[in-house]
Amino acid sequence: MWILKLIIFVLTAIYKGHSAKILGVFPIPSISHQVVFRPVMIELARRGHEVTVITPDPAFAKGQTPLNFTEIDVHDISYKQWHKFLEEYGNVSDQIKFMTLVPDLIREVFKELLKSFEVKKLINDKNRKFDLLFVESTARPAIIFSHLYKLPVISFSSASDIFKMYEKAGAASHALLYPNILHKRLFNLTLWEKISELRVHFTLENIFLSHESKENEMFKKYFGPHIPGLSELEKNIHMLFLNVHHIWDSNRPVPPNVIYLGGLHQKPEKNLPQELKSYLDSSKHGIIYVSFGTNVRPSLFPPEKLKVFTSVFSQLKYDILFKWEKDELPGRSPNVKISKWLPQSDLLRHPNVKLFITQGGLQSTDEAITAAVPLLAIPMLGDQWFNAEHYVKLKIGKKLLMESLTEEALSNAIEDILSDNSYRDNIVKLKNIMHDQPQSPLERAVWWTESDSAKILGVFPLPSISHQVVFRPVMIELARRGHEVTVITPDPAFPKGQTPPNFTEIDVHDISYTQWNKFLEKHGNVSDQIKLMTLIPDLMMKVFEEQLKSFEVKKLINDKNRKFDLLFVESLVRPAFIFSHLYRVPVIAFSSFSGIFGNYEMIGAASHALIYPNPLHKRLFNLTLWEKISELYIHFTIDTLLLEHVSTEQEMLNGYFGPNIPNISELEKNIHMLFLNVHPIWDFNRPVPPNVVYLGGLHQKQKEDLPQDLQFYLDSSKHGVIYVSFGTNVRPSLFPPEKLKVFTNVFSQLKYDILFKWEKDELPGRSPNVKISKWLPQSDLLQHPKLKLFITQAGLQSTDEALTAAVPLLAIPMLGDQWFNAEQYVKFKIGKTLLMETLTEEILTKAIQDVISDNSYRENIIKLRNIMLDQPQSPLERAIWWTEYVLRHGGALHLKTPAAHMDLTEYYELKLVILLVGVSITIKIFVLSILYYAMSKLNIRKSKVKEN
Repeated sequence: MWILKLIIFVLTAIYKGHSAKILGVFPIPSISHQVVFRPVMIELARRGHEVTVITPDPAFAKGQTPLNFTEIDVHDISYKQWHKFLEEYGNVSDQIKFMTLVPDLIREVFKELLKSFEVKKLINDKNRKFDLLFVESTARPAIIFSHLYKLPVISFSSASDIFKMYEKAGAASHALLYPNILHKRLFNLTLWEKISELRVHFTLENIFLSHESKENEMFKKYFGPHIPGLSELEKNIHMLFLNVHHIWDSNRPVPPNVIYLGGLHQKPEKNLPQELKSYLDSSKHGIIYVSFGTNVRPSLFPPEKLKVFTSVFSQLKYDILFKWEKDELPGRSPNVKISKWLPQSDLLRHPNVKLFITQGGLQSTDEAITAAVPLLAIPMLGDQWFNAEHYVKLKIGKKLLMESLTEEALSNAIEDILSDNSYRDNIVKLKNIMHDQPQSPLERAVWWTESDSAKILGVFPLPSISHQVVFRPVMIELARRGHEVTVITPDPAFPKGQTPPNFTEIDVHDISYTQWNKFLEKHGNVSDQIKLMTLIPDLMMKVFEEQLKSFEVKKLINDKNRKFDLLFVESLVRPAFIFSHLYRVPVIAFSSFSGIFGNYEMIGAASHALIYPNPLHKRLFNLTLWEKISELYIHFTIDTLLLEHVSTEQEMLNGYFGPNIPNISELEKNIHMLFLNVHPIWDFNRPVPPNVVYLGGLHQKQKEDLPQDLQFYLDSSKHGVIYVSFGTNVRPSLFPPEKLKVFTNVFSQLKYDILFKWEKDELPGRSPNVKISKWLPQSDLLQHPKLKLFITQAGLQSTDEALTAAVPLLAIPMLGDQWFNAEQYVKFKIGKTLLMETLTEEILTKAIQDVISDNSYRENIIKLRNIMLDQPQSPLERAIWWTEYVLRHGGALHLKTPAAHMDLTEYYELKLVILLVGVSITIKIFVLSILYYAMSKLNIRKSKVKEN
């Protein structure tokens, strides 16, 4: 399946990523060819492209094709030609004679295809348009469709390539160093063998060249005299896809438009049919599997050769599973089981399969390598000698020739392979090498089809590693996928000069952390949210201002030739949106947690101070009336503070870029998407438009081994470990002494070991059960089974890591969104919350004992973890997909809700409401006035009547 991912990934850069109309023409009537093309075509349709395939082997029954997928079935007319050919020439082993006949066969098959009703209907439909053409590279006439529809072409081979495709792609070509798949001998050649192989090579090339004129004549017959020739049509080929691993192609140097996709046809392992599984399980000595593929009929073997097989098999202690197309095998011994069809890739993975006797077909080879089953090849057609030579070269099997096959030769080869473990060891090693790739083939294929390499700028100003670790994986992955990425950051991911290709970091560490550290020393213990949010915007503005003064940032801005296609901006730092004006690019606003500073309002997401509180709220659930009033007061006070600060930020920007730049509210209209590093559950399942993407847990990496000393410490803990860390932005050494004493006294009375992240060399009052460290691999140590509790400041990254490790939490929040997260711990019953200002020894001790002794906290966090991790994509995959989506479409304004950037007066149509209320009041006054007037008149008349 990883191969399929590679191919769809590669497909992404030929055609820009809107839904495309794709035509696939795969004429060769051989299922071993068709199974290679199928997964790509089906996956493209699944991704929304409209795919039409001309094939002799439809993947689906008529009327049962999936959405966007059409198959034109040319099975009968194609296989009629193919079966005639096999019956007449199936036993031809002379490669030159055989390849003199094959181009004629392909041309006859293609002629019949052109005559079919459905293909003629397709060609004659002048309104039918396509955007991209796939053609089977061995069926050269199929490239005529590129002229009919004026299309770029991906030439697709189910193996390696012939017909001089390498030369046409500009790849290295050498008859002996990089032999094509029609060579029978490849390695350790004598001088005479080299001369012989060169003769075969150039004779075949001349044969193919001579057939070109016949193919051109066919084109003129069917499409008129002015049709371009084959060599001209082949200039429409933009890419060459090869279903081999580059090792199998002698590590040939190729240009970037030649893509290796070895093993593409392979599917995930499935359970074997019960009868077959029982047969394999019960074999005493093991199984030898024998199959000569789909294009060879062993019943047509010369009788004397067939007798060699049956005689040798009857003398072996092994069970023989033989793919045989008839009902009975002459001379079959009791240890031989025959079957017309077998699930080859799955049965090869059964541990009782000892050897695969094969014709040496490429698909069979791939499946044997994946299953790590040694091979014995008896090649008969096409590329099978080529593959068999590789078995011998790589020492994963042996090769025999049908013409010289004897009982002794076959028996010796079988015994040699089965008695020598090195064959299996070598094929295991080769499998590991071939499967060790940085990308899946499907991902690579899709990428080449749907998006161009882009220039991307990321501006992430906040000097806090807990913010930066969220942005890093996306930027690095985009560079790995071929995009040119530049990042302005106070925390570079790589040492200077060691960044990977396409990745540039502008380091603003020192100037940024100078401001940040000053702030922490002065205001680090401020817990009043309103006071803190009065200070934070000033801090961020000063940090950004210092970054604008840095030499490298000024150099970037002043380079008028520098262009970008997309901008990432840390959503908290509003002045950074100025880069969208400088480079005229769409913006993805990226938050390391959820949205604040008006993020939701500017994107048009649902906003409600109590139902969907932002991360700056301290109390969220089960509020009393007074608490609701208090939270509303805090919410709107902070909103007002942030709104008022916009003018200060605007003045700063005007000072650097002049008075004519757009204001910040205008710049925010360039935001096309909002990335949030939270799970929707953590954001109250807020209703959001499609351009808001949740990426909770994005920063998390795969588990790594712990340092040996830490592993030993955790393993040897008798009662378990409590891990204590207050994150990267809080320094516990600055805690008030009386509060620090609460921790040390309580820890000294516990039976548990305490692992405390502490930034100094010594902790005053430290008891023997407390171990301190300035740095710890938090995500990995949390996953150790001895971890009983995590005492934390409740930062979002720490929360994510605890959830993944299923470790209950005790929160003591101190900054930013930490009260918000701590409230969620209580709501989901995965931990408790304490407040620093009311912390006492009794309260801390009780909270620790409660969480550790009550198993429900761990059970609840396991349940929540399973819910949060049950997603169709990883956060990183989702982030990359949406990023490339924005690039493919030149932005994502089409995903914006009409509510984006509306102020409250517009959103609630207050002008209309006032008008309607005014009209309603006017009408009421008018009606009341008339009634009053009428009543007055009536009263006057009554008075006059009384007087009379």
